[in-house]
Amino acid sequence: HYELVVIGEHQPEMEKNIPGAVLQRIRFLGRQQPSRIAGILSESRIFFAASRWESFLLSAGEALCSGCSVVLPPGVPTAEWFCRADSGTFARSNKPACLVEALEAEAGKWVRGERNPTEISMHWKSVLSPKKQAEEILSLCSKVAGTMSDFR
Repeated sequence: HYELVVIGEHQPEMEKNIPGAVLQRIRFLGRQQPSRIAGILSESRIFFAASRWESFLLSAGEALCSGCSVVLPPGVPTAEWFCRADSGTFARSNKPACLVEALEAEAGKWVRGERNPTEISMHWKSVLSPKKQAEEILSLCSKVAGTMSDFR
């Protein structure tokens, strides 16, 4: 059994090509407050984004920290990174059939017990913590400063 929750601006034309049996399993919630989204993510298993133009895809990071796995398309710079560490499936292309294939593959991993929400959450909270991010930025700055001094 599955339910698809769509958060964000609802476009009625989205429903035109969806079979009725599938449409019954979709909840269109519209725009939501961050606290409400956090609650929805904590009850979810898979976060899916079909965006083609995100730079970091912060919402995927938030989903991972909530214990969701992710299904992400190519073209998002962080997609492959987020899909590693037993926490997601990377779609081969943005074509609908490939996105569905990736969603089905990821759902199968949950069914087979290959995903653990606690492990996903713990891993990504450690990677995306403010302290860890600050350390990474300072390390990068130090490397850049060292490289720049080589040109003086």
